[in-house]
This record gives sequence, C-alpha cells and structure tokens, in this order.
Amino acid sequence: MKTRTIGSGGLAGSALGALAEAVGPRDAHRGRRGRHPAAGPDDVRSSMPRFAPGNTEHNRRLVTGLATIAASVELTTAQLALAWLLTVEPDVVAVPGTRRSRHLAENVTAAGVQLSSETMRAIAGTFPAGIAAGDRRSPFDVDIQE
Repeated sequence: MKTRTIGSGGLAGSALGALAEAVGPRDAHRGRRGRHPAAGPDDVRSSMPRFAPGNTEHNRRLVTGLATIAASVELTTAQLALAWLLTVEPDVVAVPGTRRSRHLAENVTAAGVQLSSETMRAIAGTFPAGIAAGDRRSPFDVDIQE
C-alpha cells in the first residue's frame, strides 16, 4: 500500500461493497448468488464495466470460489474477505457497511481471524491480480485516483 511508505494507514470504505455488488447485498455474507446486481438502466452499476454482460457472470464465479474457501474454514464469505484484507494490509481500517446487527457481529469477528498460509494461497489462486473482468469504475469516474 502506498501510504505505508510514508508511515500512514489507509481506510477501506465499503470494504465489502464489491462483494455485495457482485452477488447482491443479502448474499454477500453467505456467498450465494442473489439477483442480477445491475437491475436496470436506473441502477448506477449499469454503467460500470464490471457489471456488463459477460463480466458479471465471470465475477460471480470468482465469488463462488471465495464462498467455497470460506465454507472450508467455517467463515462467511464476507468474514473471509475482511480477514484477507486485514491480513494483507494490516495498516488498513476496514469500514464495511451493514444494515443488520448480526452482520455487524460477523464483520467484527473477522478482525480476529488468523488465516493460515494454506488459506491465503487458496485465495491467491482463486483471485490472482487482474482476474476480475471489467474495470472497477465507469468511464465517468476517470478522474478518481486509486
């Protein structure tokens, strides 16, 4: 992370947003497929390349792989995603949004999860850098810096 080189931390707002967008917010914690995330022309995701036809299906398969790994270590998909983030970027403060108190409890529990090197390798094998289909942002967001 770039901020580490200057002695700073980072903030991951909506840390589970991409996961929820890929499978539907109700299913992000369970890793199950929900409704198609870009439901219509008024849905902001309809302009995002990650949710274009073909890309959505590819990315959902990736999340299904993540759900399989999560089940193998008795975590929800969201817990595994948060635990991974906190393992690879310990200087990051993850701020996952939620509407349900039980999901909040699951998210908090993820902060104490120690992922084994075997689990980290499984995640890396499922999600090598650049495997997601489609750009993260729409062409209208080109001025946003990562």
